[in-house]
Amino acid sequence: MAWFDVTTAWQGLPADQQRVIGAAAIAAGLGGNGAMEGRRPAVGFAAAPVEAAILLGRAVAAALPGPFAEGALPDLAALGIRTCRRCGCTEQCACPDRCAWAEPDLCTSCCTPPRRRVVRRRAAKGARS
Repeated sequence: MAWFDVTTAWQGLPADQQRVIGAAAIAAGLGGNGAMEGRRPAVGFAAAPVEAAILLGRAVAAALPGPFAEGALPDLAALGIRTCRRCGCTEQCACPDRCAWAEPDLCTSCCTPPRRRVVRRRAAKGARS
């Protein structure tokens, strides 16, 4: 799997592109948090992350066409987000089979079947205690 270093990419962007992308990211974050907290006006807080994500996607694709064409996965670990080294799943976006962590950077969906059984058995024992 190809990983794309998002922090290095950000540092290499010209200031005008950083301004647009940064502002869109802040709008998405503020709107998303406001929507989750139930702030009013609800439509305005719900609209902000949607509209900002559209703008953000377009701006990033224009500024960094290479990763989109190559299909490189963003390296979320570079942002301090625990990520599976094989599939890219995270705590908030797990695999469809509801994986768990087999190793610090490997999920149970991506590890070998014998290891997967051991991890699941241990998890089941812990749940019974």
